[in-house]
Amino acid sequence: ATVGVVWRTVELGTASSWALTVFLPVTTTYETLTFMAWIIPLVFLLMERRYRFPGVGAIITGLAFAMLAIAASPAIAPRQVAPVVPSLQSYWLVIHVLFMIVGISLFTVGFGANLLLLWRRYRGMEPAKLQKLEELSYKANTLGFPFYGIGGLIFGGIWAKHAWGAYWEWDPKETAMLIAWLAYALYLHARLRWGWRDLKVAWLSVAAFLVVLYTWIGINYFIASLHSFT
Repeated sequence: ATVGVVWRTVELGTASSWALTVFLPVTTTYETLTFMAWIIPLVFLLMERRYRFPGVGAIITGLAFAMLAIAASPAIAPRQVAPVVPSLQSYWLVIHVLFMIVGISLFTVGFGANLLLLWRRYRGMEPAKLQKLEELSYKANTLGFPFYGIGGLIFGGIWAKHAWGAYWEWDPKETAMLIAWLAYALYLHARLRWGWRDLKVAWLSVAAFLVVLYTWIGINYFIASLHSFT
């Protein structure tokens, strides 16, 4: 129920931003954070219908609020709503970002499930009792993997060709995105081929998600990039 309330609240803010800019609000870090805070609870609510596990919803709610808090920080929140610059008024950009957002939202659900799994394991709960949590994390990460890859490597390349004249420039954010995608490829390989379970695979998933976070938010503030406008 709490997740549903958060989703409805953020929905109003996202709709307002969309109305003011007359463009899907996914062109800046502030917009993607607020949009993500709307998508993540929605993705979780859809998955919870099958994988019900007490506690995950509270973590997802906390993560959504954390994204809103980061978006509202002085370093990210805009002082006024500005029109979208022409180079960003591309539907290839919208498709690229939407696929990435769905992928990251699914990764976030997997991350939340793994946080709860790690917490309960270190409190002594047996692995057999946490099987649903691992299944939720695995399913979310498995679904997020193609969305993140297709959105970043394919649609991102098409948009880059339109915006900068090249499909791939080895830009810091492009490179970091590729590393994050390969980190999740390693996670899936470790689980499917090497038979990793429980703590090892949970920690690997958490590490991969932290790379995604750095790629999405952190790199904009530490390294000059073609994506610095985001």
